[in-house]
Amino acid sequence: MPTPPPCDLCLLSLGERFFLWAMRQWCVEIRAWRPEQPRTPYDSLLWRGFDVAGLGDALPEFAMFMDTVLHGVHTPLGIHPPPCPRLGTDEARMLTAFGLARCGYGLPLHRHLATMLAPTAARVAGGHLEAFVEQLRDAQIDLAPARDIAERDRLRSLQ
Repeated sequence: MPTPPPCDLCLLSLGERFFLWAMRQWCVEIRAWRPEQPRTPYDSLLWRGFDVAGLGDALPEFAMFMDTVLHGVHTPLGIHPPPCPRLGTDEARMLTAFGLARCGYGLPLHRHLATMLAPTAARVAGGHLEAFVEQLRDAQIDLAPARDIAERDRLRSLQ
């Protein structure tokens, strides 16, 4: 899978950055999970991140969204490790879904997810993502869209 050029992840809104980090961390933990290995929530950086952000109640909706995506995708998603400075194609598609949910575009959200997931999985995942976004909104996490291109270029010129 070709990797797009680096982008300024810091130009994403706080909500978008949190969603990207949570997606990446969830994938790391799912790959490392072993049923025979007893774990507590404190063993999970994902759980601790949600807890520190005051979003512990939002973790189940997020996890159900990601579980639905994992089991409903047509092809495995390419999700980078958390510290990666690049935004992958599949990550960008998931951020698009997040943006559609953030803006309350239910039907476009479900259609977008249906390009990646089986139809039933797209509906279920969309519902979980909408509920997760609502919990972020209730916690007053910045869900504003990313800065526009002119603003991004202006910020780059200051560096």
